[in-house]
Amino acid sequence: MQSFSLFTPSLHNTRWSWWWGLALLLCLPLTSQAATDFVVLGDEGIWVRQGSTVVSGDIGANVASAGPWLASDQEVTIGENVIVQDPTSRVMGDTMRLKTGSQVHDVYVNTLRGPGLIQGTLITPVTLPLVAALPPVP
Repeated sequence: MQSFSLFTPSLHNTRWSWWWGLALLLCLPLTSQAATDFVVLGDEGIWVRQGSTVVSGDIGANVASAGPWLASDQEVTIGENVIVQDPTSRVMGDTMRLKTGSQVHDVYVNTLRGPGLIQGTLITPVTLPLVAALPPVP
């Protein structure tokens, strides 16, 4: 399973750190136009850690996973008090948990859990994979 977990309080397209799994550095030239929109993209899972701020860019898990997951039973976890600032940013994945105090804009999801605030539009269902071809690992 390729996964991504953030441990940094501030994110901006190329400024972030990772804790688990494979970090896909999406500032590199990519084969898919859609992949260039993502600041965080994991193949089967991502977890934006508590207190992080995402300045701009999309967040997502490319495909549904049979598990194990980074947190509980979802591919996308938006941690407590995570703020997505840009109103054009999207959060996408098969199953998603928006934890307490999280604030996101447009959400594309098949199953949504948690008390987080969606400030934009909830779009369901979402077709997976999000990106047809992931970029090569450098």
